[in-house]
Amino acid sequence: MTDVTHIPLDRIAAEELPRDRSKSDADADHELYLSVMLDGLRQPIEVWKFVEDEDYGLIAGHRRLAAVRRLFQETQDHDRWGTIPAFIRTPKGVPDALAQMIAENEIRADISPWDRARFIITTLDREFFKTADEAIDAVHPRASDVKKRRLRATVMAVETFIDQFRDAHELSERRLLRLGALIRAGLEDVAKAAIQRHRPKTTEQKWQIIAPIIDEAEQVLAGSPRLKRPHNPKRLHHVSKDLHIRREMRKDGWALILTGPKATGVATEQALDEVIRWMVGD
Repeated sequence: MTDVTHIPLDRIAAEELPRDRSKSDADADHELYLSVMLDGLRQPIEVWKFVEDEDYGLIAGHRRLAAVRRLFQETQDHDRWGTIPAFIRTPKGVPDALAQMIAENEIRADISPWDRARFIITTLDREFFKTADEAIDAVHPRASDVKKRRLRATVMAVETFIDQFRDAHELSERRLLRLGALIRAGLEDVAKAAIQRHRPKTTEQKWQIIAPIIDEAEQVLAGSPRLKRPHNPKRLHHVSKDLHIRREMRKDGWALILTGPKATGVATEQALDEVIRWMVGD
Protein backbone atom coordinates (compact mmCIF):
# COMPACT_ATOMS: atom_id res chain seq x y z
CA MET A 1 0.00 0.00 0.00
CA THR A 2 1.32 3.44 -0.88
CA ASP A 3 2.11 5.62 2.12
CA VAL A 4 0.50 9.02 2.48
CA THR A 5 2.74 11.97 3.34
CA HIS A 6 1.43 15.26 4.75
CA ILE A 7 3.20 18.06 2.89
CA PRO A 8 3.16 21.80 3.76
CA LEU A 9 1.14 23.77 1.22
CA ASP A 10 3.95 26.20 0.48
CA ARG A 11 6.21 23.37 -0.65
CA ILE A 12 3.97 22.32 -3.53
CA ALA A 13 4.38 23.91 -6.97
CA ALA A 14 0.91 23.63 -8.47
CA GLU A 15 1.85 24.94 -11.92
CA GLU A 16 5.10 23.07 -12.47
CA LEU A 17 3.27 21.01 -15.10
CA PRO A 18 0.82 22.45 -17.63
CA ARG A 19 -2.75 21.50 -16.76
CA ASP A 20 -4.95 19.63 -19.20
CA ARG A 21 -8.12 21.49 -18.25
CA SER A 22 -8.41 25.20 -19.05
CA LYS A 23 -12.09 25.69 -18.25
CA SER A 24 -13.09 25.82 -14.60
CA ASP A 25 -16.51 25.01 -13.18
CA ALA A 26 -17.22 27.45 -10.36
CA ASP A 27 -20.15 25.42 -9.03
CA ALA A 28 -18.15 22.18 -8.99
CA ASP A 29 -15.18 23.93 -7.37
CA HIS A 30 -17.41 25.36 -4.62
CA GLU A 31 -19.05 21.97 -4.06
CA LEU A 32 -15.61 20.39 -3.64
CA TYR A 33 -14.58 23.20 -1.27
CA LEU A 34 -17.64 22.57 0.93
CA SER A 35 -17.05 18.81 0.87
CA VAL A 36 -13.43 19.22 1.99
CA MET A 37 -14.44 21.72 4.67
CA LEU A 38 -17.09 19.40 6.14
CA ASP A 39 -15.56 15.97 5.63
CA GLY A 40 -11.88 16.57 5.00
CA LEU A 41 -9.93 15.50 1.92
CA ARG A 42 -11.00 11.99 0.96
CA GLN A 43 -8.47 11.46 -1.84
CA PRO A 44 -4.82 12.54 -1.45
CA ILE A 45 -3.18 14.54 -4.19
CA GLU A 46 -0.24 13.15 -6.18
CA VAL A 47 3.16 14.86 -6.31
CA TRP A 48 6.75 14.15 -7.22
CA LYS A 49 9.84 15.44 -5.46
CA PHE A 50 12.13 17.78 -7.36
CA VAL A 51 15.65 16.47 -7.70
CA GLU A 52 17.23 19.91 -7.31
CA ASP A 53 15.50 21.02 -4.09
CA GLU A 54 13.12 20.03 -1.34
CA ASP A 55 9.87 21.09 -3.01
CA TYR A 56 7.25 19.02 -4.80
CA GLY A 57 5.59 19.33 -8.19
CA LEU A 58 1.88 18.61 -8.46
CA ILE A 59 0.90 15.72 -10.71
CA ALA A 60 -2.79 15.27 -9.88
CA GLY A 61 -5.25 17.03 -7.59
CA HIS A 62 -5.15 20.64 -8.77
CA ARG A 63 -8.71 21.39 -7.61
CA ARG A 64 -8.23 19.54 -4.30
CA LEU A 65 -5.09 21.54 -3.57
CA ALA A 66 -6.89 24.79 -4.42
CA ALA A 67 -9.72 23.92 -2.01
CA VAL A 68 -7.33 23.20 0.86
CA ARG A 69 -5.34 26.36 0.15
CA ARG A 70 -8.54 28.39 0.21
CA LEU A 71 -9.52 26.88 3.55
CA PHE A 72 -6.10 27.64 5.01
CA GLN A 73 -6.24 31.21 3.73
CA GLU A 74 -9.67 31.72 5.29
CA THR A 75 -8.99 30.05 8.65
CA GLN A 76 -5.20 30.24 9.12
CA ASP A 77 -5.62 26.88 10.86
CA HIS A 78 -2.12 25.41 10.49
CA ASP A 79 -2.99 22.20 12.31
CA ARG A 80 -5.92 21.29 10.06
CA TRP A 81 -5.19 22.99 6.73
CA GLY A 82 -1.48 23.82 6.81
CA THR A 83 -0.55 20.53 5.15
CA ILE A 84 -2.20 18.27 2.60
CA PRO A 85 -2.08 14.46 2.32
CA ALA A 86 -0.26 13.30 -0.79
CA PHE A 87 1.05 10.24 -2.57
CA ILE A 88 4.66 10.79 -3.62
CA ARG A 89 5.27 9.40 -7.09
CA THR A 90 8.62 8.76 -8.73
CA PRO A 91 8.28 9.55 -12.43
CA LYS A 92 11.33 9.11 -14.62
CA GLY A 93 11.09 12.73 -15.70
CA VAL A 94 8.68 15.44 -16.79
CA PRO A 95 7.26 13.41 -19.72
CA ASP A 96 6.46 10.53 -17.37
CA ALA A 97 4.90 12.95 -14.85
CA LEU A 98 2.73 14.40 -17.62
CA ALA A 99 1.65 10.91 -18.64
CA GLN A 100 0.68 10.11 -15.04
CA MET A 101 -1.36 13.31 -14.79
CA ILE A 102 -3.17 12.53 -18.05
CA ALA A 103 -3.87 8.95 -16.94
CA GLU A 104 -5.40 10.17 -13.68
CA ASN A 105 -7.63 12.68 -15.46
CA GLU A 106 -8.68 10.26 -18.21
CA ILE A 107 -10.38 8.13 -15.56
CA ARG A 108 -12.91 10.94 -15.05
CA ALA A 109 -13.35 11.38 -18.84
CA ASP A 110 -14.33 15.03 -18.45
CA ILE A 111 -11.52 16.59 -20.45
CA SER A 112 -12.82 18.21 -23.62
CA PRO A 113 -11.27 17.35 -27.01
CA TRP A 114 -10.23 21.02 -27.23
CA ASP A 115 -8.31 20.81 -23.95
CA ARG A 116 -6.66 17.53 -24.91
CA ALA A 117 -5.26 19.18 -28.03
CA ARG A 118 -4.46 22.47 -26.29
CA PHE A 119 -2.51 20.57 -23.63
CA ILE A 120 -0.23 19.04 -26.28
CA ILE A 121 0.36 22.50 -27.75
CA THR A 122 1.22 23.84 -24.27
CA THR A 123 3.82 21.13 -23.72
CA LEU A 124 5.45 22.15 -27.02
CA ASP A 125 5.35 25.85 -26.08
CA ARG A 126 7.10 25.02 -22.81
CA GLU A 127 9.65 22.94 -24.74
CA PHE A 128 8.98 19.68 -22.93
CA PHE A 129 8.88 18.04 -26.37
CA LYS A 130 10.14 18.91 -29.84
CA THR A 131 7.20 17.67 -31.92
CA ALA A 132 3.51 16.94 -31.47
CA ASP A 133 4.13 13.27 -32.27
CA GLU A 134 6.75 13.05 -29.51
CA ALA A 135 4.37 14.72 -27.03
CA ILE A 136 1.44 12.48 -27.92
CA ASP A 137 3.55 9.32 -27.68
CA ALA A 138 4.88 10.41 -24.27
CA VAL A 139 1.66 11.52 -22.54
CA HIS A 140 -0.62 8.93 -24.19
CA PRO A 141 1.65 5.87 -24.25
CA ARG A 142 -1.23 3.37 -24.16
CA ALA A 143 -3.38 5.06 -26.80
CA SER A 144 -4.13 3.15 -29.98
CA ASP A 145 -2.68 4.28 -33.29
CA VAL A 146 -6.14 5.43 -34.39
CA LYS A 147 -6.59 7.54 -31.26
CA LYS A 148 -3.13 9.08 -31.73
CA ARG A 149 -3.90 9.96 -35.36
CA ARG A 150 -7.14 11.64 -34.35
CA LEU A 151 -5.42 13.56 -31.56
CA ARG A 152 -2.69 14.62 -34.00
CA ALA A 153 -5.37 15.98 -36.34
CA THR A 154 -7.18 17.86 -33.55
CA VAL A 155 -3.87 19.36 -32.38
CA MET A 156 -3.32 20.72 -35.89
CA ALA A 157 -6.85 22.18 -35.94
CA VAL A 158 -6.59 23.83 -32.50
CA GLU A 159 -3.13 25.21 -33.24
CA THR A 160 -4.42 26.76 -36.48
CA PHE A 161 -7.69 28.19 -35.14
CA ILE A 162 -6.86 28.93 -31.49
CA ASP A 163 -6.94 32.70 -32.07
CA GLN A 164 -10.40 32.45 -33.62
CA PHE A 165 -12.01 30.10 -31.09
CA ARG A 166 -9.90 30.43 -27.94
CA ASP A 167 -11.48 28.03 -25.41
CA ALA A 168 -14.01 26.22 -27.57
CA HIS A 169 -14.82 23.41 -25.14
CA GLU A 170 -18.19 22.70 -26.75
CA LEU A 171 -16.56 21.70 -30.05
CA SER A 172 -16.75 17.93 -30.40
CA GLU A 173 -13.87 15.85 -31.67
CA ARG A 174 -15.76 15.41 -34.95
CA ARG A 175 -15.97 19.17 -35.42
CA LEU A 176 -12.29 19.59 -34.65
CA LEU A 177 -11.50 16.95 -37.25
CA ARG A 178 -13.69 18.81 -39.75
CA LEU A 179 -11.65 21.96 -39.05
CA GLY A 180 -8.69 19.93 -40.20
CA ALA A 181 -10.35 19.61 -43.60
CA LEU A 182 -10.06 23.38 -44.01
CA ILE A 183 -6.31 23.14 -43.49
CA ARG A 184 -5.78 20.21 -45.84
CA ALA A 185 -7.85 21.93 -48.55
CA GLY A 186 -6.03 25.24 -48.11
CA LEU A 187 -9.17 27.13 -47.06
CA GLU A 188 -8.22 28.04 -43.49
CA ASP A 189 -7.57 31.70 -44.41
CA VAL A 190 -11.03 31.95 -45.97
CA ALA A 191 -12.60 30.59 -42.77
CA LYS A 192 -10.55 32.93 -40.57
CA ALA A 193 -11.55 35.92 -42.72
CA ALA A 194 -15.23 34.95 -42.44
CA ILE A 195 -15.02 34.86 -38.63
CA GLN A 196 -13.09 38.12 -38.49
CA ARG A 197 -15.50 40.02 -40.72
CA HIS A 198 -18.73 38.79 -39.13
CA ARG A 199 -17.43 39.05 -35.54
CA PRO A 200 -19.70 36.35 -34.04
CA LYS A 201 -19.75 36.18 -30.25
CA THR A 202 -20.31 32.50 -29.52
CA THR A 203 -18.54 29.37 -30.66
CA GLU A 204 -21.74 28.06 -32.23
CA GLN A 205 -22.22 31.28 -34.22
CA LYS A 206 -18.64 31.02 -35.46
CA TRP A 207 -19.22 27.43 -36.47
CA GLN A 208 -22.36 28.26 -38.43
CA ILE A 209 -20.45 30.96 -40.34
CA ILE A 210 -17.68 28.64 -41.46
CA ALA A 211 -19.82 25.51 -41.94
CA PRO A 212 -20.35 26.21 -45.69
CA ILE A 213 -16.59 26.66 -46.13
CA ILE A 214 -15.97 23.35 -44.38
CA ASP A 215 -18.48 21.68 -46.70
CA GLU A 216 -16.55 23.12 -49.63
CA ALA A 217 -13.23 21.96 -48.20
CA GLU A 218 -14.52 18.43 -47.78
CA GLN A 219 -15.71 18.40 -51.38
CA VAL A 220 -12.31 19.68 -52.51
CA LEU A 221 -10.66 16.80 -50.68
CA ALA A 222 -13.16 14.36 -52.18
CA GLY A 223 -12.12 15.49 -55.66
CA SER A 224 -15.26 17.36 -56.71
CA PRO A 225 -14.81 18.21 -60.42
CA ARG A 226 -16.46 21.63 -60.07
CA LEU A 227 -14.12 22.80 -57.33
CA LYS A 228 -10.67 21.79 -58.64
CA ARG A 229 -7.86 23.20 -56.54
CA PRO A 230 -8.83 25.32 -53.49
CA HIS A 231 -6.98 28.43 -54.68
CA ASN A 232 -7.99 28.13 -58.33
CA PRO A 233 -10.15 30.06 -58.75
CA LYS A 234 -9.60 32.47 -55.86
CA ARG A 235 -11.86 32.21 -52.80
CA LEU A 236 -10.85 35.43 -51.05
CA HIS A 237 -9.78 38.85 -52.31
CA HIS A 238 -8.96 42.02 -50.39
CA VAL A 239 -9.96 44.87 -52.71
CA SER A 240 -8.75 47.34 -50.09
CA LYS A 241 -8.49 47.49 -46.34
CA ASP A 242 -12.16 48.52 -46.27
CA LEU A 243 -13.59 46.07 -48.81
CA HIS A 244 -13.22 42.30 -49.01
CA ILE A 245 -14.86 39.76 -51.28
CA ARG A 246 -15.29 36.13 -50.29
CA ARG A 247 -16.65 33.39 -52.51
CA GLU A 248 -18.54 30.56 -50.84
CA MET A 249 -20.21 27.45 -52.12
CA ARG A 250 -23.82 27.05 -51.01
CA LYS A 251 -26.21 24.14 -51.47
CA ASP A 252 -27.97 25.90 -54.33
CA GLY A 253 -24.95 27.57 -55.97
CA TRP A 254 -22.23 30.10 -55.27
CA ALA A 255 -22.31 33.32 -53.22
CA LEU A 256 -20.09 36.40 -53.42
CA ILE A 257 -19.95 38.01 -49.98
CA LEU A 258 -18.80 41.63 -49.59
CA THR A 259 -17.60 42.70 -46.15
CA GLY A 260 -15.87 45.75 -44.65
CA PRO A 261 -16.80 49.42 -44.14
CA LYS A 262 -17.21 49.96 -47.89
CA ALA A 263 -19.50 46.95 -48.32
CA THR A 264 -22.56 49.18 -48.59
CA GLY A 265 -25.77 48.81 -50.54
CA VAL A 266 -24.32 50.97 -53.30
CA ALA A 267 -21.22 48.77 -53.52
CA THR A 268 -23.27 45.59 -53.76
CA GLU A 269 -25.47 47.12 -56.47
CA GLN A 270 -22.41 48.08 -58.49
CA ALA A 271 -20.91 44.63 -58.03
CA LEU A 272 -24.14 42.95 -59.14
CA ASP A 273 -24.34 45.24 -62.17
CA GLU A 274 -20.81 44.23 -63.15
CA VAL A 275 -21.59 40.53 -62.74
CA ILE A 276 -24.75 40.82 -64.85
CA ARG A 277 -22.92 42.85 -67.53
CA TRP A 278 -20.15 40.26 -67.67
CA MET A 279 -22.54 37.29 -67.86
CA VAL A 280 -24.79 38.73 -70.57
CA GLY A 281 -21.83 40.13 -72.48
CA ASP A 282 -23.06 43.71 -72.53
